[in-house]
Amino acid sequence: MKKIYTLCLSAFLGASAFAQTQPERILVHQVGGAVKGYLAERVDSITFPKLEGRVAADLSILEVKKDTLVVTIQRTENCVGFKLMSVPQVIANRLVDEAAMANYVDKAVPDQNIFQQDFEKGILSDPSWESDVKYELVAVGYDRYAIPCSVSRKPFATPRNPLVGDPKVKVNVDDITARSFACTFTPNQDVAGYAAVAAEEGTIQQQYEMFAPMMGFKNFGQMIQAWGTLGEKDEVGFEWKQMEPNTVHDLFVQAWDVNGTYADCDTLKIKTKMLGGEGVASVTVKLGDYVMSDWYGEMKPSQFISFTPNDQSSCYRYIVDLAESYDKDPEGYKGQVAMDPPFPMANWFFYEPMETDFQINPNTDFVVLCAAKNGLGKWGEVKVERFKTAEKVAGAEDLPATKQVKVGMRKVKNNTLYVQPGKMPEFYKSLKPAKMTLK
Repeated sequence: MKKIYTLCLSAFLGASAFAQTQPERILVHQVGGAVKGYLAERVDSITFPKLEGRVAADLSILEVKKDTLVVTIQRTENCVGFKLMSVPQVIANRLVDEAAMANYVDKAVPDQNIFQQDFEKGILSDPSWESDVKYELVAVGYDRYAIPCSVSRKPFATPRNPLVGDPKVKVNVDDITARSFACTFTPNQDVAGYAAVAAEEGTIQQQYEMFAPMMGFKNFGQMIQAWGTLGEKDEVGFEWKQMEPNTVHDLFVQAWDVNGTYADCDTLKIKTKMLGGEGVASVTVKLGDYVMSDWYGEMKPSQFISFTPNDQSSCYRYIVDLAESYDKDPEGYKGQVAMDPPFPMANWFFYEPMETDFQINPNTDFVVLCAAKNGLGKWGEVKVERFKTAEKVAGAEDLPATKQVKVGMRKVKNNTLYVQPGKMPEFYKSLKPAKMTLK
C-alpha cells in the first residue's frame, strides 16, 4: 500500500506561502461522470490500495413468476456486499458502460440497502414491476472500502396478465392522398380502449428507444397509448395529415381489455401517393419587400423571400446565410441543403410555395441555397443565388448600433417537440442560422 502523507499532499496541491492560489477543494472525477468533492483542509492523506480479482455479486435468474424472481447471487472473495436493482430495459440499454451503470445503481439505491450475504435460491419481488415489461436485474459489488466495483446484469421479462376476452380493432382505410390518409376503426365488444399511431416505415423502434426513457414508457403499448389517437367502444374515423408523400407508413393499433392489459399490437402498411413527377425538381427564388418588421415586439430589418417549387417537386429545402460565411465552405452548405433528416423532424422539408421574411442587415451580401426532391425521391441540383440587401430599409429611422440578429424564419423553433394526435412527436428543426450585426 502506497501512502502520500500531508506534507506530500501539500506539494501535490501546489500550495505556496506566497501565492494567493492555494486550492480549497479536491475533486475526484469518476469515469461514469460522477464527481466527489472534499475540502482540502479536511484531507489527511490519499492512499492507493490494491485488491486482487473482481469485486462482484454474480447473478443467475432461476425462475420468473408473476410477481417474483427466484435468483442465485454469489459474491466474489473481495465483495463485502452488493446493491440490487431492477432497471427497465429501455433505460438499461443506455447504460452499457459498466461505470455508468454502477453509478446509476449506487445513487438510486440507499446505502442501508446493501446485502452482505449470498443467496442460493433467493425470492425477489419489486412492487414497481409492471405486466409485460422487459427489465434487467443489476447487482453492483462493493469492496471493504464501500466502493462500487463490478456490475452483474441479467435480463428478464415480466409475464403479461391474461386478457379478458379477445380485444380486436378492425381498421378500414377510407382514403389516401399524397399528404394524408383516413381510416375508420371498429372495436369489438372486448375492447375497453385503443390507440393508433402512424410513423414512417422502419422508424418506430428508433423513436421508442429515444422517447421511452424520456417519457417513462416501459413497453411499446404504453407509448402507443400515450401518443395515439384514442378510441373506446365506438366506431371512430380519423385522418392523418401532413404525411410524407410517396412513403410507406406503419400504422400501429394498440387495444386493451377492461383491466388495461394490452393485446398484441396490430400493424398495417399504408403508402401515400406520389407528389410531383419523375423529372428534375427545382425551386424558384424571388426577393420581395425589404422593410422594418415586428419580430415579437421589436422592429428589425426584414428581407422577404418567396420559394416556388416546380411541378416535378415533392419537397424542398433552403438555407439563407451571409455570403462571406457560405464562401468559407460552399460544399458543406450544399450538403446541408440536399440532405434527409436523421429521424423524422418537423419543418425539415417544405412542400408548398411560400413567402417568409429573414432578418438581414442593410447593404449586406447574402446567399440563398435551394434543392428539391422529385416524386421518386431524387434530389435535383443545389441552386445557389447571390443577393444584396438595399442600403436603406423602408420604414427605418435610426437603427440601433451593434445588435446581433439571426437569419431564420419567424415561426421556426429549435429542439422543441411538435406533437400531433396519432403521430410520433417530432423535433422542430430550423435550417442553419447566421448572426449579423446591425450598423
